[in-house]
Amino acid sequence: MAGERKGLSAFQRALGSLERSAVTARRSRGLHASRREAARQASELGARLDARRIGDWLNPKDGRAPHDPDQVWALVQVWRAWEGKKPEPREREDWNALVQAARPRRPAARPSRRAGPGRPIREWTPRELNVHPAIEGTGSPLPFLPAYVRRAHDAVLERLVATVEDAAVMAVLVGDASTGKTRALWEVLRALPDDWRLWFPFGPDRPESVLKGLPDVGPRTVVWLDDLQRHLLTPGKKDGERVAAGLSTLLGDRRRGPVLILGTIWPGDWATLFGYASPYEDPYAEARALLSQRDVPVPSTFPRPDLDRVRAAAADDPRLAEAVKHAEDGHLTQYLAGGPALRAVYLHSPDPAARALMDAAIDARRLGHGPMLPKALLSEAVHGYLTRPQWDRLTEDWQERAFRYVTDDGPCRGARAPLTLVRVLPDEDGEWDSCVRLADYLEQFGRDQRRTEPVPKALWDSLMRHARGSDLVKLGRQAQERGVYRYALRFYADAFDADQGATDAMLWSGDLHAIADRLDDALHCYRRAAENGDEYGWVKGVRLLLDAGRSDEAVRWSDEAVRAEALDAASQVADLLTDAGHELTAMLILRRAADAGSAEAAARIGEKFNDSEPESDAIGFLRIAAEGGYEFALRVVAERLLHDEGMDAAVAWLRKTPNGTAVIAELRHAEGDHTGAISAVLPLCEDDPTLVRLAGPWLVAAGRTDEAIALYQRVVTPGGAETPREATVRESAVRNAAELLHGTARTREAFDWLFSLAEHGDSVALDQAEQLAMRTQSEDVLIAWLRPRAEAGDSAAVLSLAGVLRGIGRTDEAIEVCTGHDSAAVLRYHGDLLVHRGEKTAGLARYREAAELGDAQAIGLVVTLERDEGRTEEAILWTRERVAAGAGEVALRWTIDLLLGEDRTDEAIDWLRDRVLEGDVGALGWLANLLRDEGHTQDALAYYLQLAESGQAAPETDAPDAGALARAARMLRGAGRDGEAERLVRYGVEPGGHIAGAR
Repeated sequence: MAGERKGLSAFQRALGSLERSAVTARRSRGLHASRREAARQASELGARLDARRIGDWLNPKDGRAPHDPDQVWALVQVWRAWEGKKPEPREREDWNALVQAARPRRPAARPSRRAGPGRPIREWTPRELNVHPAIEGTGSPLPFLPAYVRRAHDAVLERLVATVEDAAVMAVLVGDASTGKTRALWEVLRALPDDWRLWFPFGPDRPESVLKGLPDVGPRTVVWLDDLQRHLLTPGKKDGERVAAGLSTLLGDRRRGPVLILGTIWPGDWATLFGYASPYEDPYAEARALLSQRDVPVPSTFPRPDLDRVRAAAADDPRLAEAVKHAEDGHLTQYLAGGPALRAVYLHSPDPAARALMDAAIDARRLGHGPMLPKALLSEAVHGYLTRPQWDRLTEDWQERAFRYVTDDGPCRGARAPLTLVRVLPDEDGEWDSCVRLADYLEQFGRDQRRTEPVPKALWDSLMRHARGSDLVKLGRQAQERGVYRYALRFYADAFDADQGATDAMLWSGDLHAIADRLDDALHCYRRAAENGDEYGWVKGVRLLLDAGRSDEAVRWSDEAVRAEALDAASQVADLLTDAGHELTAMLILRRAADAGSAEAAARIGEKFNDSEPESDAIGFLRIAAEGGYEFALRVVAERLLHDEGMDAAVAWLRKTPNGTAVIAELRHAEGDHTGAISAVLPLCEDDPTLVRLAGPWLVAAGRTDEAIALYQRVVTPGGAETPREATVRESAVRNAAELLHGTARTREAFDWLFSLAEHGDSVALDQAEQLAMRTQSEDVLIAWLRPRAEAGDSAAVLSLAGVLRGIGRTDEAIEVCTGHDSAAVLRYHGDLLVHRGEKTAGLARYREAAELGDAQAIGLVVTLERDEGRTEEAILWTRERVAAGAGEVALRWTIDLLLGEDRTDEAIDWLRDRVLEGDVGALGWLANLLRDEGHTQDALAYYLQLAESGQAAPETDAPDAGALARAARMLRGAGRDGEAERLVRYGVEPGGHIAGAR
């Protein structure tokens, strides 16, 4: 725990010192300076940061370590700019090292005499672990699973498993439905020894199941997290973040290993975790820190070399033979899982009610309802998917007939039917009775089909009647993001009534009331959140009151926050009060918070009045701050003690404070006691690797270069599981060790060491080896190491080798190296080489191949080359084809740019209408904007509202001008329709695309 606290305190000291310097400098120029303003500017750099998170980082009493180095770096850039300085060349590395060291090192688990959760690995069956059954074959009985053909991701998994040893390793397969993710993990299990266990935390509340069993996980255990999003995506509650933190604890504790954590997730859910829309909230920070660099992509198709191996295996398995013969474009796993049959059952249902049941199930899932769908929920929503004549023609037994159709697995030949009845085991929760589950493949296919389809009112109403538990917050958030505010408020209210810990539901409710100028209702919601432990409720309430000019109430709220011991909030509300011109009141709030134990408040007071207050008063606050870990206060007090009472007194006091030992070492070094400083800091490097940046240079300056090299190399462990916390420290250590080896005439040793790291996939080591080779003109050494790996098909080695060869003028060899490799990155680089040599036609062909493999950059290269050669029409036709093939926003944007550049606006509009009918959400926004620009206001409004109902309403109080509703409102105001614009902003829409009114 001491090492853990030292890492966090070191970060807090550095960041707190920078903040104070930056704020002082900015205010001295008469400019506004607050954490909210810093967060706003950092968000403009893409950091998605808010003042609350900065306060979490800098709270010395109960501070939270940052999880995203990019957020910290953006903040550092802002504060350096406030100081009027530019960051130093290697400053980012230093901050990254501080961030990684601040992450907690978890305590070892207590040994247990009993077995951990789960059961022996050989007792599990693939069906129990959700491995999809395959279509049934003809002839003699076949095994449950068809023969397995390894692909690139299997090799990645194999390498990861080989590194488990005594550590913990995590891998998450990211891929679309029915692409073989779970089957690939099953093959991993088969390669493990028999004495391993497997734990599959399963139940109605998966996060709770994980949290309950995670502390007891012991060595030689596989933690099976199929559908990982169900464990981590818990909007409105902190359970997902607690699960992520618990898994990080397990990964960071080598004494509990070996442990293997395996998960699967869809790309859309992965994108949600890594791309949260609001710049002022970060609900998935722990999850991102856990998952960073642990994804293993699983392709949706089998490339040509893999298909050849499937054909060979198909000789003994008629199911594979059938899939090879009939699957489209290499989609073998989808065919085997019954994908084409599911599509046919869905698209060609002869019963409108059966199709409506499937549509309702798809919509319920895309709105966030859990996988267990009550039959009543679906049947009560059916009428919203039917026309009146279709509804009138239904027979009395329509429900029985429709459910029989959608639960019949006959057309799927043994694979999962569109909806599967859930059978409740004796020891399971009875709440799953009378539920069905939607087939994964149909869920994803249906999401794509219905992306631009509004959710009918009938389903929203049915969800209000039947949804329970954590689903309520997810549904509320989806309703808010789709602009149907009335339903959002009802879901949030029910969620909070059911669970007082769902404070985000109250915060988001408050935001919606604030948007509609219902200030007292908003304040009521913020207070409920605050009184149930969410300090951000106080901050939001104070901000709202100040913005409304109700300063006296804002001060009372601030006082209440301090009395409620919401000390993190106290500092933030003090910033708000200062920004509003109430500086004396803000200082009073800080004093009260400091008296209540807030080291952050004490630090800010101590810094502000260090020179102007009576010394004893200032020193008193500074001592509180220092004992809370604030670096500037630690140094000020230590320097005064050093000046007044000498080194012994300063050292004695520092030893009683967090991180005092590191400061002692720096003081001794500054006083000339270099040997004593080194002796003091070296033992700390084990628990706080960031101190290597002090110890290393000190050792070199003392002539102890070999010790410095050994120190840096100890930080770098080749292979093995690497936590995000370790990554940045390793990068710096790799560079420093290599430089010292080269500087002491041990260049060959430097290469050998770097190559040993690169052999385990260390890209930093390979990059350093390339730089060293160029600097020492030792390219042949690098080429000799890269060539056999490139010839073995390693794409990274191909790119590196081709780049080195091109850099020394051997372009023809570089082209030869790239020839025959089919990874997108290699194909694009191959195209670059060919175009550079003047072979534009051949280069264009490579660019097209790369684009067809999903390389977005290659799309722009194709368009640019075609247009430069006067072939704009060919470029338009090609980009349209890429859009139709699912190439996404880049191809869509290029098509529109090309058409508008040719003054073919009407054609662009007609094409976009067709794309919307095909379910292209990206086309909706472009179409609405073009119609608006052409003066077709009513037509544009319809598409803006459809865009909102597809999930892009973006009603955030902190970003009121973003999203479809804001764009529609601006257009309406421009057309003189101010009343409609005001209603749209305040009340959102009703299902069906109508502007809502006051209720």
